[in-house]
Amino acid sequence: MGKSAVRMIDIAKRANVSLAAVGKVLQGTGGDRIRVSKQTAERVRKIARELNYRPNLAARQLAGRKSKTIGVLIDPLPTVANSVRLAEIGRQARRLGYHTLFLHENPQPDLVNECIDEFVSRGVDGIICVHHYYPEAHDKIANMIINSGIKNIVFIDKPEINYEYYVGVDFEKVSELAIDHLIERGKKRIAFVMSTLDWLSGPKLYTGYINTLKKHNIKPDKHIVWIGTERIGKDIEIHSLDHKLAEKIVDDVVIAGKADAIFADDLWAARIMNVLQERDFKIPDDIAIAGHGNTDVSDYIRPALTTVDLQYDIVAREAVDMLIKLIDRSDKPQDGQKIKSKLITTKLIIREST
Repeated sequence: MGKSAVRMIDIAKRANVSLAAVGKVLQGTGGDRIRVSKQTAERVRKIARELNYRPNLAARQLAGRKSKTIGVLIDPLPTVANSVRLAEIGRQARRLGYHTLFLHENPQPDLVNECIDEFVSRGVDGIICVHHYYPEAHDKIANMIINSGIKNIVFIDKPEINYEYYVGVDFEKVSELAIDHLIERGKKRIAFVMSTLDWLSGPKLYTGYINTLKKHNIKPDKHIVWIGTERIGKDIEIHSLDHKLAEKIVDDVVIAGKADAIFADDLWAARIMNVLQERDFKIPDDIAIAGHGNTDVSDYIRPALTTVDLQYDIVAREAVDMLIKLIDRSDKPQDGQKIKSKLITTKLIIREST
């Protein structure tokens, strides 16, 4: 076939069937007028796969049909959460008969607009947005997506604007699960460690931490609250923690602050544990550590890390399900299907670090 795109007529010739039969199998055209046996349909699909056939989405839409493609806008940060989300969104979309178009871009308005234009030109049936976390750009990005002209949109985690379709977790509850557990283990001076409160989850995690301490009649102590952007400035690398910085955290909250437990995300918790062990602290006897994320590192390090599972895979899967329900409702608005936002239940995974 050379470098030219494979056409349905090419598949029809190879399968020795009519073009109408190929259209029925691959695009669902022809209605009840066209009948194709199960064996013929399978032969057509097999040849289409062998020839690497890709459907003409524009033609499908001109014919009044869905493109069967969903767009996913996500930031380019190589985080564990993003990796799990992308994998599960792709898997669930395929299970439900949809293709995915993933676009990664930084939060500058012109770049986000380019992504939106690409989604529109490709005729996506809807968008999942995982791109509204950036500090000082939460509402701007969310509003750009909502005003894009694409009517079916689902956010992963609640955006900071009034919008009803999202799937996420209750981050205040995440902190509550961890802090309750540490207090049950007899810990009273629990440090809260985070790079910044500027991202969407940060203020909620912090509020959950403060409220849970108060629930147990423990007065919060600012000396063992370690926020990177407040302690060392805005230039802190948000998603990484080097050994030197981990040493500073230990000096500040354990040595000076006398903390007997630390709550941080999994990767930071693991790095802090390394420093503590280098200094001969026994975990959890001298100091307990709890994380959030339940990433692979939490089970690889020793002692294994107690952590709150943020259910990245379930959140992503539910977001796809919600989006496709919105797409289906757009086709049949008379059904009046009520679709609600959803918070997925997180769970505490108790391991050796507490």
